[in-house]
Amino acid sequence: MFRLSNISVLNLVSNERLHDILAQMLHQAGVTKVFRAGDMNQAFEIVRQNKIDIALIDDNPPALDGIEASGEIRLGADSPDCYLPIIFLSRNKSISRTTQAVEVGVHIVMSQPFPAKRLTSNIVKCLSNPPKFVCSDTYFGPDRKALKGVTLGERKQMMEERTSVQEQVDAISM
Repeated sequence: MFRLSNISVLNLVSNERLHDILAQMLHQAGVTKVFRAGDMNQAFEIVRQNKIDIALIDDNPPALDGIEASGEIRLGADSPDCYLPIIFLSRNKSISRTTQAVEVGVHIVMSQPFPAKRLTSNIVKCLSNPPKFVCSDTYFGPDRKALKGVTLGERKQMMEERTSVQEQVDAISM
């Protein structure tokens, strides 16, 4: 069985509240090493000084453009780990934004809000059976063919969970 207590997570988020929520979700799942970076310089410094297993990157332009950040990890001249697994977190549900994220080499795109269970299952999916990386003239990142597609049943469950989480967020916001 995969042990989340043994991993280190980098939260590359510009929003303090989102970092706290993610850190709490990860802590409840058993993750004890969570690092926060608000920009790429901080992120690269954390990766250089620590063994980071996975990055959670928030897409919240203009404070942080998750597409650019993911691209810098993959192809940046000073990237300390171009193979770092990336889960891209976005409130933007447009197909073009999701496609851009996949094209820069993220492993998984998650639409916010999402339940903690979905986050931890995606972390386990990325780390327990990592895909090989592909390098071509136009792409560097995980082999998209190896990243298994989401079944219809999983999509339905995701939509139900997202609706439930959104209702909880709305209730808190009132």
